[in-house]
Amino acid sequence: MAMYIVNFKCGHKEEMEISEKARPEQRMEWMSKNAVCFDCYRKENEKRKQERLKNNLDTFVKNQQDCPKEFVDIINKNFWNLI
Repeated sequence: MAMYIVNFKCGHKEEMEISEKARPEQRMEWMSKNAVCFDCYRKENEKRKQERLKNNLDTFVKNQQDCPKEFVDIINKNFWNLI
């Protein structure tokens, strides 16, 4: 395996170890067009995770508003007991 400097789609560069069997030139070309660096990937994932949590919370709140208060109290009590 050899070390290569890879230019990513996001504009960042990282040094990566790529196997000679993986055709490094083709792999680096593909990564420059299709892949983001590890830091940007982590940030994207965290952003998506926060959006999913917000959507889930919005749905939960909306569903609570549609439910009778007795059911909401039961759900909340059981939810906090599970944690």
